Amino acid sequence: MITAMMVPNILFFKDKPPTSPSFTSDVEKEDFGVALKLLRDSKDYIFICISFSMFYGSFTIIAVILNFLLVPFKLGDPLKGAVISAIPMFSGMVGCIISSIYLKKYEKYKKIIVICMLGSTGGLFFFLMMLYSENFILVCLSMFIIGLFVVPLIPAMLEYACETCFPIGEATCTGFIYALAHIFGGIGGMALTALLEV
Repeated sequence: MITAMMVPNILFFKDKPPTSPSFTSDVEKEDFGVALKLLRDSKDYIFICISFSMFYGSFTIIAVILNFLLVPFKLGDPLKGAVISAIPMFSGMVGCIISSIYLKKYEKYKKIIVICMLGSTGGLFFFLMMLYSENFILVCLSMFIIGLFVVPLIPAMLEYACETCFPIGEATCTGFIYALAHIFGGIGGMALTALLEV
């Protein structure tokens, strides 16, 4: 199936789009070695990396250990677990639409990032409290809130990082942020899984 879907990409996709996807795509980017040094020296970029890694990594950790969290609260049924896992993806799409409209209109990255971070933190505490209620609907509502605020952080913070680090290429800038977030999430997920299995 994957191979069949790859064939049209090989045959029909061009190296570059006919028109530039953004204003910055035509600007010459820094060399990779120079870009690494500039990113290392940028305090704003380091702060964005740390905060993105913590929030996105925490979301990844929750995804990894979700079943362990649900089982003791009589929510470990596979169907319930699948529904609870899927809800943040759908609410996240809604949150991304709302935040992207706001960002395109006002370009206030910090405000949307702070709102999303506060909302996701509140959603996480609400989720943990609702687990004790053992109420499926309330747990689903809390996961809806988490997705609504965590998922829009991804495009908002990545775009903010690219704006902050211009003229460094978007792939370099966002690649390191994602790498750090996945390292944080992977280590945290393994550590919490080991603790929960004891």
